[in-house]
Amino acid sequence: MVVTKHLLFAIVQGALCLTILVQAQNQTGFISIDCGTTGSRYTDDKTGITYVSDTDFIESGENREILPAYKAQIDEQQFWNVRSFPEQIRNCYTLKPSQGNDTRYLIRARFMHGNYDNKGVGPAFDLHLGADFWDTVKFKDASSTISKEIIHVPSSDHIHVCLVNTGRGTPFISVLELRPLENDTYVSETGSLQLLHRYDFGSTIDQRLVVRTKPDSEGKITVWFNNTENSTLPPLVNALEVYQLKDTSGQETYQTDVDAILKIKSAYEVKRNWQGDPCLPIAYLWDGIGCNYDGNNPPRIISLDLSNNSLTGTVPEFLAQLSFLRVLNLRRNNLMGPLPDIKGSKDGFTFSVDNNVSRNQTASPPTSETSSSPDYSCKMHNFVIPLVTSVGGFLLNFVL
Repeated sequence: MVVTKHLLFAIVQGALCLTILVQAQNQTGFISIDCGTTGSRYTDDKTGITYVSDTDFIESGENREILPAYKAQIDEQQFWNVRSFPEQIRNCYTLKPSQGNDTRYLIRARFMHGNYDNKGVGPAFDLHLGADFWDTVKFKDASSTISKEIIHVPSSDHIHVCLVNTGRGTPFISVLELRPLENDTYVSETGSLQLLHRYDFGSTIDQRLVVRTKPDSEGKITVWFNNTENSTLPPLVNALEVYQLKDTSGQETYQTDVDAILKIKSAYEVKRNWQGDPCLPIAYLWDGIGCNYDGNNPPRIISLDLSNNSLTGTVPEFLAQLSFLRVLNLRRNNLMGPLPDIKGSKDGFTFSVDNNVSRNQTASPPTSETSSSPDYSCKMHNFVIPLVTSVGGFLLNFVL
């Protein structure tokens, strides 16, 4: 089933549907996260699905509990706690599904405010999938539950789900789930499929069913169900799914650069806004990092400022993996040893270090622009690239 830029109706014979959503008998590849809980894993009594804490999936946020009055209204335990993000503009979960990249996944984020902050009014904030805008989360009241779903094929072995503060209240999340799908289901030529509506009709339909959507170039679209000449029963429909094609860029920072910067983050326990993709979106570029954006090629890290971070130990060899690095500032730390052979670019490599860090004598000599003066101040570079988000068509999936 292929989604084009026009409206596509897919009528599937048999009971397809929501087996992809609850497959408690086989949870291979499932990631089911109860956000904000500090307890160990548990199994949901109704679905049989095992949920785990989000501790291993995110580094920021605060664990909060919804008020008892709201907890009594919902029997799904995964809504009883939330992870709230009062600090930083962007906070990201990192999912690493066992099937890796080039696999189709359903990703679901769920929310219930439950007046956990005693403010009575729910916030509004944005949800991003990697560097791309996914949707806006808005609350009518503290007791409503909101679910956002998208079907996505990642290009790398990790998926970033980010909550972005847009100045309309503190973002939070209750549940985050990932489900692997068969690659021959929910197929789109490009982009991802965002769920708009899912209906359970719950009864047979003995009359014509008309579905109207936004008109295309040929006018309105009508779909109807008629019994065949040989049928002794009227047509019926059990469920309906409506998906919107989102033209996601899927662009990410060059993987070797990401691997190197994550090693630095892990080795030195860097406490900054280093979440999600280092270079994208540009509005949320990691602190101390400058990137080069070259058309359709992945962004490259070209400057790194780690000054004033109380870093100790030897200068890491994996800095050399940042092959496009032009500017490096390690001043006012307690690092020792030689600087790795960082090739830099043809435009030269500039570094600023303390006296106990030396240039590797086997490295290529620095260009005339190179400076190791203690008075050097590393200047970050600002680069601009237009990010285009467009909406294609819709996918409707009927279950008969």
